[in-house]
Amino acid sequence: KQWYQRRVRGKKMEDTVNEICRIFENYKHEGSEQVSKDEAYFAKFLTSERLLTLQILDSNFRRHILVQILTLFQYLTGDIKFKPNKLVLSEPRKFWIRDTTNNIYSILTETPPDGAAFVKHIKSVLKYENKWSRWKNEGCPSLTKSAVDKMKQQQKGVRRTVRPMDFTSEKYDLGNTTLNDLWNICPDNLAACQDSNRNFTPETYKFFEECIEQLEPDSGVEKQYYLTNDTAFVWRSLRLLAQQSIPYFQHIQNTKNLTLTDNLQNIVTIIGKEYKKDNGMECN
Repeated sequence: KQWYQRRVRGKKMEDTVNEICRIFENYKHEGSEQVSKDEAYFAKFLTSERLLTLQILDSNFRRHILVQILTLFQYLTGDIKFKPNKLVLSEPRKFWIRDTTNNIYSILTETPPDGAAFVKHIKSVLKYENKWSRWKNEGCPSLTKSAVDKMKQQQKGVRRTVRPMDFTSEKYDLGNTTLNDLWNICPDNLAACQDSNRNFTPETYKFFEECIEQLEPDSGVEKQYYLTNDTAFVWRSLRLLAQQSIPYFQHIQNTKNLTLTDNLQNIVTIIGKEYKKDNGMECN
């Protein structure tokens, strides 16, 4: 507020920022070979005057200071809802902020590592911050609603030509190449749906085969690694049993004092014994 209203304090800030930019331009920064671009950290800088010269050579120190100045400039020039209307920048100060901003971006571009990429990211962040401020100024409207309204606005005045389908033809023409290929794979859609190749439900024993092997006394698999401890596997197992082996649910009701995992283990054991018995295999 004082910078808007008082010419003296504003001049002092301008001189300070100009001096910072001048120092960063005149002092050579560290070479890119001394900075690892894979290293990311928040540095803590000391205030000793003896160390200041060394800290000026640090790329992270430069970025730390200059990015804060850019953020301040965006606030001073931005349209903020909660900022009093009387706080308006004069034209000379607007020009000074514009020129200083370009100078700061130039310094950051020359600062390794990957100065140009860093500037690109900073500009992107400040751009989205400006959009965020504008969204708050507008009262935080619903983003979904505005997107729908925009789509409706684009569709206004656009007339769609609907071509009637020819049901007498043996081939479907839906006006789209991909849909045409899909609907014309088989002349009889009902027969295509009933095709055995479209049955992706696994056989009960094949689905539980690995689990049956784990539950064998001599399997050597610890209980914590059982498939029955996986909630996703338990859910798929119950879906499969409900579709192909409903009688096993009666076993769950008779042993309702057990957990769902224990019940499923008992069912899997029964399935394994029945399979071995039906196929003439040894069953302990």
